[in-house]
Parts: sequence; structure tokens; C-alpha cells
Amino acid sequence: MEKSPAYNPFYWLVGLIFIANLLLFNDWLSWQPLAEIELLGVASENQSGWLPGLIQHTFLKQAIYKPFLIRLPSVLLLLITFRLMYAFGKPLFGTKRIINSLLVLSVSWMILPIGKLASADSLLFSGLILALLCALHFLKSGQKKWRYGHFAFLLIAFWTNPWVTSLVLLLFDQVVYITHPTGKRILQLWHWAILPVLFLGTWLCGGFPFPQEWFYADLLNGYIGRYAAWNMLGVLPFWGFLFAGLWQAFSNLRKGEEWAKLILAFLIAGLFFGPLLQFAFSLAIARSLDDYAHPNYPYRSIVRGFSLLGLLSVFCLGALGMLNGFYWLQASGFRAAMAICIGFWVPYFFAILGLWSLREGQYRNMAVLAGGVSFFFLLVQFMPIYEGLHSWQKDIPNQISTSGYTTLQIGGAAPGKSFEYYANRKELQLQAINSLSTNGIRKDWPLLVDSVAIQRINVNSWSTIDTFPDINTWWYLLLPE
Repeated sequence: MEKSPAYNPFYWLVGLIFIANLLLFNDWLSWQPLAEIELLGVASENQSGWLPGLIQHTFLKQAIYKPFLIRLPSVLLLLITFRLMYAFGKPLFGTKRIINSLLVLSVSWMILPIGKLASADSLLFSGLILALLCALHFLKSGQKKWRYGHFAFLLIAFWTNPWVTSLVLLLFDQVVYITHPTGKRILQLWHWAILPVLFLGTWLCGGFPFPQEWFYADLLNGYIGRYAAWNMLGVLPFWGFLFAGLWQAFSNLRKGEEWAKLILAFLIAGLFFGPLLQFAFSLAIARSLDDYAHPNYPYRSIVRGFSLLGLLSVFCLGALGMLNGFYWLQASGFRAAMAICIGFWVPYFFAILGLWSLREGQYRNMAVLAGGVSFFFLLVQFMPIYEGLHSWQKDIPNQISTSGYTTLQIGGAAPGKSFEYYANRKELQLQAINSLSTNGIRKDWPLLVDSVAIQRINVNSWSTIDTFPDINTWWYLLLPE
């Protein structure tokens, strides 16, 4: 018999890992493009960010150089959202299934980053998922309190990202209207009238407050390949249960099963927003986790086959990661890749063994630990190396303030999008100087000012820069325009 969530030690353990993964290194993790760089800019310039104006001007202004405080709202929002998802989902899906769903989400590599980083994704996820859960309650009961709750959360989601919210609602309404027994009741939520009014009102008030660059997890940014990869990576420990759950849902659609219809509704509605798609995946996984140990479960071979495929995929990717880590970063890179792989592979191996012994406490709990522990090792082992490659974010402001300009060494590679957006935000003029070596003696800037090759770079097309074959080190000179 399933223990109460308040007395199950495993749930407390997963909760601690979840909170640790959300908070760890948030105080010194460098600003990430695009969203965090943009939010930092508007905070420093007293513009309105992803929080209401009053909070923005008082809270973020004081936190410009305190990354932990700027990221804290995303963490708190995600924790509050999980608590409300449990309260709203328990009557809809049952206690065990909503708990299994939240366990999957708590170790998802798609969900954890939006809770760590200062972006508007956490606010959009909170508004959308709670609005849709309230809509399901209204479909089942018709009570007005769920309609009003739906309107409140819908307003938050629309204010955050009207385009994604509108697409999600239109897709969700279509599926529910066609498939759900009380689907016609969805018309009583008045989406057909509310959405045009909200668009018109927002336009009359001066436009939408959130640029598309402030989001990481929606499909409208156009990175389809990365979007699909992160969604599949987010549920990697549960591949077997995912594909079995989706196959079971599609098979039972013809029988009119309500659970299958709910999964279909969230699956289609979540196509444009990764965290919502992760919730659809988690519902399918929760069903498979619940049914797997049943003697007559017909999809056991699918679970085992795709779980073994996931184990093999991690082994192959881990081997490549260790080789690449050693090639680029020597021993530290190899060690970081190995720690991440071991953190995933060891508990996941025991989860695979549990599939044959039919022990739910083993195959479920070990799969959850595989996702959470591997992300923890990613932070502990890889992030210090990553920060060493991005130390310019801490060095540039100090050097500019003392000398009026700065030279910055980036070992062997372009610093990427963060550097580009920093340069754009600060209106800096960027030059690249290749440091040549003559007769084995390094001659660096500024000794060879007249003899080095200088190339002026347009920071808006940074990705088009090719490294010169004779460059030993890239140096960057930043001058205020």
C-alpha cells in the first residue's frame, strides 16, 4: 500500500535533491543568453522585467550583482506550482499518479533549468498548467470557482506570453471539445471572446511586456532540434514507461478512455511549450509506473526494450563525452563527464534490474534517482569548469571601471552568445587580436600592436567568425564607443 506523501522518506529525499538542484550555484553561475542577459539589462536600467514594475524597481535593482536573488523568484514559483499541481491534480488523476507525475517532473532536465534560471518560463509554466487543471475541474464539475480560478491563471499566462498561451488554449480546446464527454462545456470558459479582448487590450496599453528572447523553453524561438532533444533528454530515465504509456493511451483512445483523452489533450497542447509537454509525458509515465507490476500488463516488453535502449544510449554518449572532455579539457573534463555518467548509469542499472523483479520501489525510485543525481553531478562537476571558461563576466566590469578598457584572454575558442549580448548591452566596440608566436616566444598585446592582425567584428554575427589557423590565443579589446 502506498505510503502517505508526508511519511514516505523517499519523497523527502527526492524533495531535498530537487531543492538542491534548483538552488545549487545560483549565486555565482554566470548569466545565460538570451533571457538572463536581457533581464539583467532591464534591471540595471530600471526598466520593467518579468516581475511587476514595483517589485522590479525595488527588488531587482538591488540584486543586479546578486544572481541568487534574481533567480530566486523562479525557484519559488516552481515550488509553489508543484504544490498547487498536487492539490489540483489529486482529485483528477488520483494520489498515486499525480505523485508519480511530480516525481518525474522533479528530475526532468527540461524543468530544472527553467527553475534555476531567471527567465519568464517559470511564470508561463505556472499560469498555463494551473489554468488547464482548473479547466479540467470545470469540465467535470461545472462549479464556478474553477472557472474563476481558470481565468486568474489564464491572465498570468497570457500576460507572460500571449502567443504561446493562445496556441496552447486553441489546441487544448479543440481536443477536449471533440474527445471529452463534457467537452462542449469548454465553450463556457469563453476563450473565443477572451483572447481577442486580451490581445486588443494589451496592444492598446503599449504592447506585450515580454520579448520572445526572454524564454528558453518554447518552440517559437525556432530551435526545433534542440527543443526535441531537451524534451526527450528530460525523461531519459523513463523512456520505457513513456513509450509504453503513449502506446497504451493511443490504443485506448478508440475505447473512449478518459485518461487517454487527457494525455492526448496535454500532449497536443504542449507542442509549443516544453514544460507543458513534459507534464503530458509525466502523465503517460505515471500510468505505466502504476500498471507495470500488474500480472496482466500487456506492454511490459515495450518498457523493457526502450529502457535497455536508454541504458545503451547513456553508455555510448557517456563514452563520447569522456573522450571529448579529455580532448578539450584534459583530466578535469574527463572526470566531469565520468561523474555525470556514473551518477546516471548506476541507479538506472538497478532500475533496469527492478523491471524483471517487478519491484515498484526499485524500478521507479532508482529511475528517479538517476535523473536527479546525474543533474546534481552536472552542477558539481561541470559547472566549475564552465564558469572557468566564462570568468569574463566577473572580470570585464572591474577592468573597464579601472582602466577604461580591457583585454581578455579566451583560450582557443570564441566565448559565445553571452559575450555577444554583453557587448551589445554595454554598447562596446569589439575587436579581435590574434596573438602570434615568433621563434617559440609568445608576443602578446600590447607589445606587437603594429604587427598583429586586427579584425573588427560585428557582434551581431559572432557565430560566423572562423578561427585563424595560426592563432595561439584569442585576445579581445573592448572600448566604449
